[in-house]
Order: sequence, then C-alpha cells, then structure tokens
Amino acid sequence: MQPARLLNLAAALAVALGCAQAIGQNPATLPLGVAVAADRRLFDLQAEARSSGRGLWADPNAVEPWVWRQVHPKGDR
Repeated sequence: MQPARLLNLAAALAVALGCAQAIGQNPATLPLGVAVAADRRLFDLQAEARSSGRGLWADPNAVEPWVWRQVHPKGDR
C-alpha cells in the first residue's frame, strides 16, 4: 500500500474513533494530515497538510471536528 493511501486510511480511522483531536496534540502528526490542530499555535502546521491535500485534507469537504459538531448538534447525529 502506498504511504499516502495508508495515511489517509489512518486519518479516517482516527476520525471514526473520535480520537483525531486527541492525537492532534502531537505537532509531528499535523503536516501529515493525520490529525486536526486543537491549538491555534499549531494551525500553520495543519495548513501545510490542508493545502497539499494530505491525510484528512484529501477530502475537499473536510472540516474540523468542532465545526462539524456545531452544524450537527447531538440530537441530529
């Protein structure tokens, strides 16, 4: 399996398990696109992955978990 495909699968699994934000605390994961920055000081690292379409950001409609939760309140999930 190609590394980029493996990273995309790992990112999707992290989101499915609800742990993308937790692993996002490790700055090394952000440029790979396998996590979401939960700290504004790390947004530049996330932007690198997003602009390159890596990991989670391979999906053109990807949004941060907190944005998704605002759009989909608990009763609507």
